[in-house]
Amino acid sequence: NLDTACHFQPFSFYLGGKRSYWGLPNNPNYDLGPAVGSICDSLINAVPDFTFSMPLFNIFPNPAKNNLYIIQGSKELIKSISVFNYIGQKQSIWYSSIKNGEYMDVNVSSLSAGIYFLEMMFDRQKVVKKFVKE
Repeated sequence: NLDTACHFQPFSFYLGGKRSYWGLPNNPNYDLGPAVGSICDSLINAVPDFTFSMPLFNIFPNPAKNNLYIIQGSKELIKSISVFNYIGQKQSIWYSSIKNGEYMDVNVSSLSAGIYFLEMMFDRQKVVKKFVKE
């Protein structure tokens, strides 16, 4: 709404007698939910309702010398594992079906020393973890 209909009130936030020179922090309340009938909340209805369960897995040792072990702990299957260097170039890829409780030995001896990212493709999501090659 324009003009006075929007109920704008300058200097209406009480700061206990103090002043704010740099502005106030933006602390959104994500628990408010959508305002019924408002076009401002149209994105809430446009995004599908997903329930994410973060896959439980671990990689070790980190930093790695020759082998990196991946222990799978979720109910989702790992479909593929890719390794990227720090500038996003794909170094290698493995296809697998690691199930819950299983582990995989990944040979990283051919990689040069540096920082790498391990990308795991699951049935419904992708997870990236960082590791260091000595």
